[in-house]
Amino acid sequence: MSSLISIEDAHQFILDQVELAPAHSVLLEEALGLTLRTEMISPQSSPLFDKSLMDGYAVRTVDLQGPLVDLKILEMVSAGEVGKHHLGQGETIQIMTGAPLPPGADAVIPVEMSERESGEPLVHLQTVGISPEKNLIRKGTILHQGQTLIPSGRVIRPEEVALLAELGVSEVGVSTEPVISILATGDELVAIDEPLGPGKIRNSNAPMLMSQVHRAGGIPKNIGIGRDQLDELRTKVMLGLEADFLLLSGGVSAGEKDLVPQVLKECGVREIFHKVHVKPGKPVWFGVLEKSIGEKTYVFGLPGNPVSSMLCFEVFVRPAIRQFLGQNRVLPQMRKLPLSKAHVAAGGRPTYYPSQLVSQADGLAVEPVDWKGSSDLLAPTRADAWICFPAGNRAYSIGEMVDVYTPDW
Repeated sequence: MSSLISIEDAHQFILDQVELAPAHSVLLEEALGLTLRTEMISPQSSPLFDKSLMDGYAVRTVDLQGPLVDLKILEMVSAGEVGKHHLGQGETIQIMTGAPLPPGADAVIPVEMSERESGEPLVHLQTVGISPEKNLIRKGTILHQGQTLIPSGRVIRPEEVALLAELGVSEVGVSTEPVISILATGDELVAIDEPLGPGKIRNSNAPMLMSQVHRAGGIPKNIGIGRDQLDELRTKVMLGLEADFLLLSGGVSAGEKDLVPQVLKECGVREIFHKVHVKPGKPVWFGVLEKSIGEKTYVFGLPGNPVSSMLCFEVFVRPAIRQFLGQNRVLPQMRKLPLSKAHVAAGGRPTYYPSQLVSQADGLAVEPVDWKGSSDLLAPTRADAWICFPAGNRAYSIGEMVDVYTPDW
């Protein structure tokens, strides 16, 4: 397929091709950033017992007659202990945060509202604002046994780790992270630590894509620079095809030395699409190598201009990785935000424009940054979002709502 296709069609072609990664189990403390592959069901209720939410005195609210009462202290119960007494009329138990609530109690009075003389069996308690169920939490209030906690496809954060640890879950099933080979192509490229000769540029795309892969949940593998020579390029491509994904930057346009599509075809990679109705990134290429039953390599040929390559990763490659991992939000999430300054958009293709989020008195807005085109890597460092302007020439006014994509969706 070589005709220009829409962004939406490109997404659908990608989702139709990319299959789910295998799953495996890991220890909970190793699961941060991985994708959950099993729905997590609570093995118990939380909390497991009625407990105090603060240091104070467990009371029966029926005994709280008047703004100040004197109650007899039966015992003190700390977190991790279980009391020996049932509260009766005119009695209280000193209790610590997290300790089990004694039978008969229906509220806790904070220690700050108490006064007790040393050695005295009575405590003077203020009762203003104390009503039934105050300063305590009942068994099963947060969750109950058998409740669905976390859906499959969730990227595990510290929040999920904490919840599962509380419930005694020591291992979780997760998606296997994809190995993603990265091959920058072009005779003009030199390594970032080498001196520049006449007409040469540093290979910024490989480290950029490696960092994007890492952020997306993959394992990046840099296989160097592929020169614009068929034999050398073919050798590097064959090496890259051993991975789950192969990302190439450069060599996918229509120039004499744009050899990537030809080499990929010679290596058995089936083209799914080439060229998308998007700016920057029109020459983007996608194909699949069927290695064996159930084993594929997904190949993306990204434009050589660095901002084009960066953007195409976010719009096309990152959804493919999320699909591979089985995550529950795959496609880029757009939100509507108002412009904080006027902007004139031009061009025959939908354009992703580097922009920055701006806090205003009435909420969040977005503002295009100064951008000089797809070779300008300074602009994205000043941006934390991309405005997607529809195709066509149009002036946008302050406050007008636009579609905004943020990479950390």
